[in-house]
Amino acid sequence: MENQKGRFFGIFWILFNLGSLISGFLPFFSPELKYITIWFLCLMAFGLCLSYFLVSPARVIRENGSRVTSKTGFNISHELHQIPRTLLKKNILFLVPIFFYTNFYYSYRLGHFTHELFTDRTVTFNTICYWASQMLGAFTFGQYLDNPLCVRSKKAQLGLVFIGFFFTITWVGCLLMELKYSAVVSLRVDILDDSYSASLVLILLSGFSDATIQSWCYWMMGTTTNNVMILSRHAGFYKAIQSAGTAVAWYASLLGISSITWVVVVWVLLYVALGFAYFATRGVTNTNCHLGMTRHFNDSPENTLYNSQLT
Repeated sequence: MENQKGRFFGIFWILFNLGSLISGFLPFFSPELKYITIWFLCLMAFGLCLSYFLVSPARVIRENGSRVTSKTGFNISHELHQIPRTLLKKNILFLVPIFFYTNFYYSYRLGHFTHELFTDRTVTFNTICYWASQMLGAFTFGQYLDNPLCVRSKKAQLGLVFIGFFFTITWVGCLLMELKYSAVVSLRVDILDDSYSASLVLILLSGFSDATIQSWCYWMMGTTTNNVMILSRHAGFYKAIQSAGTAVAWYASLLGISSITWVVVVWVLLYVALGFAYFATRGVTNTNCHLGMTRHFNDSPENTLYNSQLT
């Protein structure tokens, strides 16, 4: 249902980050590498087996009685024709900068900031807190995005305000920490230090803010259409742009850029991304089920025009 997209993304993000949270506890047990490898192989095999129990989308029925999708076949020529038509929509193009940004700052957040400013044991504890905060952030922000008291267009714009607010706080905190600790190479924050409480708050805010921007991007893609075929292309496009941003950032981190410069760069790029994203919010409709239509057609040639009119 349209009013449950934020909620279900939150559930997905909790499960997605659960692996990172669990792996964060591994250093406490100091296991041998071979046992870690065996554990990961078993976990992957278990996940593979679970995938065989997935129900076909054509058999999933919503609470209102509508089907998620009709049964459709895959036609590669049709798919190649539809991909550019789907991705070249104005609202999707306005989201490209924020797509690029969503993992761009990870090279600083999980690299420079985490490993240069904290002791090893503190890094382990920070990692656990960070991923736990992401899980909490995805759940709470997803609830906001599904709030029926506010129309979707306003939720999209207020969501950007929340993202800008939380990220600004985290980048201010990161900059202050860099100015305080980076000048002294041997000075690192430890979990037992009196000043660590402020650092912990910053870690928790970082995880929370990271979850909000991910939630918002996926939810925004969901506002463009209810067609699962089109949404799958949007998700693929999003991950491609996001991965490009990640690759560029990690390569740039090898060029010897100072940590303070990194903070300034990701801070400026944040506002650039939010500026473009705002124009995307202006095209958000309050529903994709126009005229009371809740049925979701496939994207075959005869239905493509009708779908474009609805979405």
